[in-house]
Amino acid sequence: MEEERDRDNDEIVIDEGEEETPSTPHLVPVQYETVLHPLKSEADRFGEELEAFGVRLETTNPQKSRTPRERYSKVLKLAGEYCDLASDKVERLKREDAASHHRKLVDKQRRRIHRPREVESSNAAAVGDGIDLWEQELYTWRLLRDLLPLRYSGPGTDVSASKRKRLDDLGVVNRFSSDRTIWERYLISDDIAQERNVVLSWLKDSAMSSSAGINAIAEQLEEATDRGTGLWADGWLHTKEAIKGQKRLRSIQKPLEPEPDDSPSTLLNADRTQSLVTQLDPDAACRQGRSLEEQDKYYERAVWLGCWELLRRGASYADIREWCRDRAEGWRAISARGSLASWDSVVDGSFGDAELNGGDHGMSGAPANEASRSSMSGKSRSLWRRMCVQLAREGGDDEYERAVYGILGGDAAAIEKVCLSWDDFVFAHYHTLLVHGFDLYLQAHHPDRVSTPLARNFGSLNAVFLQGQPGDAAGQLIEALRIDERTKDEARQPMKMIQGALIANEFVDFAIRQGVALGRAANSEERSKLIVTSNLLALEDLTSTTVSCSDPNIMRVIAHILIILRDLGEDFGGGERQVAVENNIVAYVNFLRLSGKMLMVPNYASRLSESRRILTMGRVLLDTIDPRTRRDLILIMGVFKINVHKVIQMQMRYIFDETKFLNRPLPSTPLSILERSTSDVEQLGKIRENFIGEESDLDDDDDLLIRSYEWYLLIEGHWRETFKAGALLYKQFLRSGRLIAARDLYRRIPGSEISLAKTGALIGANYDLTKHMPESDDEEGGEEEEEIDLSSSRRTTRSSSQRQQSRRRRTGPRRSERNRATAEVLISEAQVFFGLEKLVAALIALDEWGVISAIVVADVKQKSAKRAELQRTFEAVISTVEPLLHGWLTDVPKDDASDISKIREAYLPEIVIAYNSACHVAGHILGRDHLLRCLNLSVDVAANDSDILPCLVASGRLPELVIAFAISSKAIVQAGENRGTKSKRKRGGDGETLSIWQVKP
Repeated sequence: MEEERDRDNDEIVIDEGEEETPSTPHLVPVQYETVLHPLKSEADRFGEELEAFGVRLETTNPQKSRTPRERYSKVLKLAGEYCDLASDKVERLKREDAASHHRKLVDKQRRRIHRPREVESSNAAAVGDGIDLWEQELYTWRLLRDLLPLRYSGPGTDVSASKRKRLDDLGVVNRFSSDRTIWERYLISDDIAQERNVVLSWLKDSAMSSSAGINAIAEQLEEATDRGTGLWADGWLHTKEAIKGQKRLRSIQKPLEPEPDDSPSTLLNADRTQSLVTQLDPDAACRQGRSLEEQDKYYERAVWLGCWELLRRGASYADIREWCRDRAEGWRAISARGSLASWDSVVDGSFGDAELNGGDHGMSGAPANEASRSSMSGKSRSLWRRMCVQLAREGGDDEYERAVYGILGGDAAAIEKVCLSWDDFVFAHYHTLLVHGFDLYLQAHHPDRVSTPLARNFGSLNAVFLQGQPGDAAGQLIEALRIDERTKDEARQPMKMIQGALIANEFVDFAIRQGVALGRAANSEERSKLIVTSNLLALEDLTSTTVSCSDPNIMRVIAHILIILRDLGEDFGGGERQVAVENNIVAYVNFLRLSGKMLMVPNYASRLSESRRILTMGRVLLDTIDPRTRRDLILIMGVFKINVHKVIQMQMRYIFDETKFLNRPLPSTPLSILERSTSDVEQLGKIRENFIGEESDLDDDDDLLIRSYEWYLLIEGHWRETFKAGALLYKQFLRSGRLIAARDLYRRIPGSEISLAKTGALIGANYDLTKHMPESDDEEGGEEEEEIDLSSSRRTTRSSSQRQQSRRRRTGPRRSERNRATAEVLISEAQVFFGLEKLVAALIALDEWGVISAIVVADVKQKSAKRAELQRTFEAVISTVEPLLHGWLTDVPKDDASDISKIREAYLPEIVIAYNSACHVAGHILGRDHLLRCLNLSVDVAANDSDILPCLVASGRLPELVIAFAISSKAIVQAGENRGTKSKRKRGGDGETLSIWQVKP
């Protein structure tokens, strides 16, 4: 029983031997936390998302996973579930405002066609709300979901063995092996290339989701080319009409040949400013060095723009071919795919069959995707890519045409010229890095597929080395985009910063910077007790590398990503790095608190380090007042293996330190309950009305301490620590004269309630040990039961009726002698608390008596109306003060002896004098027999074994009490003289009566 009772029974007092607390700040009431207060107005808007994300996070509770592999699978699944949540939200928002969303996309595409720089400027502006915000979040979760399996292998997985097996499954490379097979081997053997491929796929999917559909683009292009609907198939319509007119004018039946520019018959455009082409083949403008009509220039640009859009979205070759055929521009699809002359039927099969198969390896710039069933021969494809690079650099009159060939061959410079968003720029560079990485792989591992003259005459841009070492390329690219004038504004949008950090595999560093920024913001005006400041990056300006500290959506995304990474084993670095990272999760926990989602807090706090978990839970628990919510929180913390006892213990220790509770100065003047009075009834002085104080005057720090102590009622066991902590509160409240706090503690957490709450786990049944002891087996038929005097360990007997009344206060069967012995130990450990509680009860009774008696003394007409209340109040005074007069806290543990001695000297003399005054007043307004209590009091004080007399002597109050006794004695004599001979003679409990004081002449 002792072992159970003392389980985790750490002391609450801060001594030299106490366990050190983390080097983090202490806890204070909610009103001291100001940094996140702006979030209060946002809380109601995000309730649905907060709960949805929290519910899914709970499924990854480590305690619910039987094996590391199961936990790993759950964490990966969690990223997908968050992606689904965001997707559902986007779809719901689109349904609610589908027309507006479509107009927005169409308008964006129209501006891209007519005024592309305006699109670039709008992308740089802050992202809007609603669908735009949730779409960006959706793309972020998709990116994380796709990257996690590449960066974090499952427990027990042999990555090298897995790679070897996959390469073996592809077979040995020979001269008949397609580029597709080599491409797959490249991705398997090169982790960086595989990750780049995933990022490219993500960028294509994002472009497909966030832009207007292909049909909408076609409509905008038709509108832009000024030719009406359905005339796409007419090609260069205006130039063709000009050529036909010239041929009719000159009666020429054969193809029109170009004339010298200075010839009068030279064909000019409508503005007569440029020479027009004379033939309509696709290469005419380049071959002849002549121009098209302005409308046809725009048409040409529009078609290339359409091809660019399809390639940017990752459309398959079949989709591009169909789109081009519908506009009588099939040659563009063939050009992009690669010509028939470059097709090797022995290796690649039928060209027509390949077209039907829809392989897109040509259009993506990479050899193939998983859906492809054929591939071009190695040397021809390598040559084709280099020809595309040359066209991107030197061919074509339109930047979109060069961009298309830049995608096909892998030339970032050509693609960049048409990039209008951060995503576009990342796409341009990642695509180039991937394609040229593959060329380097071919040269290193399969040189037979790249002929030496080819490599020498048509060099491939080595984009990898332009970006530094392969492993650093992503980080350097993201940093370059952050400071590039074309992208810096968009790159600093919150979701883009998160996406960039994920792509560069620098999310932990980003979270550290963000956590440091949170710490700075939280501690800028006053010291925060929840968000910790850090010395990291002390001299660095974080404005351009962090996001808003008050955006709840961003806060939620960052926190959940960090939790996912942590559960996958990511190392946050420990020390101040760990503190900074965890600031992000703690900030989100604080937002949950502000949102009223307290039951979700343990789920997130359990993902913090042990010390931070305890600190954070201790802080937020203080805001919970509802008893049911408190009980639920205790249960939930148990589910997540949060040590509730340590949370509550550290919480109180922090509050002690923060409020300087143990070092509060003692009052400069001693306690004074009485004040002078001019009333004859109150000759001894009257009890000051409301000398304790108003409840509304309770100090915030004291309220915080009591609120913290209330949590001890909810934890099982820890009897000794609970009463030790409560006794410490009482001692400090009383020593510092904070009687309002002492009264509040007495009323909110009575010892009887603590006893009933905790004895069940300790002795098998719920007992109020402030009233009675558990019965032993041989007491079953007795008529009397021992009652406990908790302040002096004396026992008295009670009648059967009293016993029956007490039995209603307990549950369970009668206990054995062993439980009785345990109860005696429990009472001994709670003796100081129970004793100080008695003192506070006496002060409260005297305070209430002072108020009610003053009313009657001031207006004797109130006596009849207030008599019942007067009687009840005075009985309370008697029942609470009398136990203090006989052995009250005279035998206490050594650690408490000094404090209790000072409290006895400070309070007992004043209470004894006030009690004598109360009895004196009661004798005048309730009945003269109460004056006898003054006499009995004098006997108790003067007794040989009195423990009151030393206190009176030490405090110098004995002369004052002697005078008071003299006045009371005189009042007794006067009362005897005034009592008639026929008056009924009342006797006290010991047979005393006023008749003895009747003095006859």
